[in-house]
Amino acid sequence: MIVEIWADVVCPWCWIGEARLARAIAAAGAQDDTRIEMRAFRLDPDPDPPRVPTVERLQRKYGWTEADTLARMAQIAELGSELGLPLHPERAISAPSTDALRLVLAARPAGMDVAVMTALHRAHFTDALDIGDHNVLRAAATGAGLDRPLTDEVLGSDRHADEVEADEHEARAFGVQGVPFTVFDRRLAVSGAQAQEVFDEAVRRALAG
Repeated sequence: MIVEIWADVVCPWCWIGEARLARAIAAAGAQDDTRIEMRAFRLDPDPDPPRVPTVERLQRKYGWTEADTLARMAQIAELGSELGLPLHPERAISAPSTDALRLVLAARPAGMDVAVMTALHRAHFTDALDIGDHNVLRAAATGAGLDRPLTDEVLGSDRHADEVEADEHEARAFGVQGVPFTVFDRRLAVSGAQAQEVFDEAVRRALAG
């Protein structure tokens, strides 16, 4: 079974969806029969957003009050805690994700894309680091096991930038407007960070063929 996940490093619901998928695969005992591939989808293609707390940026973007924004983030953090994720969106710093996603795609041929994506989620949502900073990206990617020369090569160029755009183009061809978007063997899809039961059922159906 091949599972593709369109996601963004700065998307808390993506981390939740990825964790629920992993639980579903483990519950089905299908770890050895499953390959997960991360695909890129930027929630915000702005190449240089202001480096401000995400709380502040969401207030400006949607007109939310600080109290409403923090309440929404508290709910997300609680869901993350239930899954064992150190997910604290209230700590996050707004930053571009293109370079981070290029590293995720660079890790895909070696089967390390999930590990790198997880490390980058952690840098953003747990450690409140600027994932637009190449030093942060380098530390997260190599800490997840990505080869240092490859990491440096990607960060020193625009390598995989075209693949980020290609992934987004393909997602939009599917009608995707937000992430996570999870596709099983190119025939079954789950849109959003659905309840655990939805992922469980999707895995069962995908394995049944």
